[in-house]
Amino acid sequence: MSCACFGEAVDGFPTCWRPGESNRSRCSLFTDVDSASVARRAVLALQHAQFATPIGVGDVRSRLSTIAERRRLPRSGHPAADPLTREVTVTLENMFYISQTAAAIAIVGSLLFVGLEVRNSNRESRHRTIEEMIQNYRNTRSLVTENPEFAAIWLTGIHSFSQLTAVEKLRFTVHATNFFSTHESVFLQYRDGRMSRELYEPQRLYLHGFLGYSGLKTVWDARRSFFHPAFRAMVDKGVADAAALGSEPQLYFETSTP
Repeated sequence: MSCACFGEAVDGFPTCWRPGESNRSRCSLFTDVDSASVARRAVLALQHAQFATPIGVGDVRSRLSTIAERRRLPRSGHPAADPLTREVTVTLENMFYISQTAAAIAIVGSLLFVGLEVRNSNRESRHRTIEEMIQNYRNTRSLVTENPEFAAIWLTGIHSFSQLTAVEKLRFTVHATNFFSTHESVFLQYRDGRMSRELYEPQRLYLHGFLGYSGLKTVWDARRSFFHPAFRAMVDKGVADAAALGSEPQLYFETSTP
């Protein structure tokens, strides 16, 4: 007789007995014809009992932590699980940082090089400007040495401006104004730090040597408002110092005015 199962499972297996037996003795699941069916039912009962078990919040967190931990662990065959591969990875990372450091050093070096080039360029530009001013001053003096007529006008005018004719006064005034303008440029270059004291001092002494001539003082008094205030103050002090000496200079070794 076949074995039938009724009721709830006991110890994970359904309660089974043979029909007609009053004592409902349990029968073997593997001796009857429908043992395979009973086995399937037993498996279903076990699965039902497993998934029907309540799961708490703590159990959920524990299972999620276990899953996360398993994901972090390197699997067999994963590159991170291979010591040789891990060593190569660290080496490549170090090479990356070394290359970045080298690139930063190269950038700093290039900036320093550019700064030095700009500094040298500015220095060359200052020297070129000074040379141009000195050349302009040389050209002004050449006008006196290369033109005997103007040399006589200049020599007369520095001692006595009133003895010149109208045309001679014009020529003398223009030349004297250029003389002061050239020295003003030199003075401002020195004041702004673009000329060394070694280059400026001879030009300053040369200017102050001429400030004692009365004819130049006449032109200066008429044209001083056209110049920079700092240069005006310096020339005014030089004129006052020259006047305190009480005699005119003899820079051209002149003994008497023409």
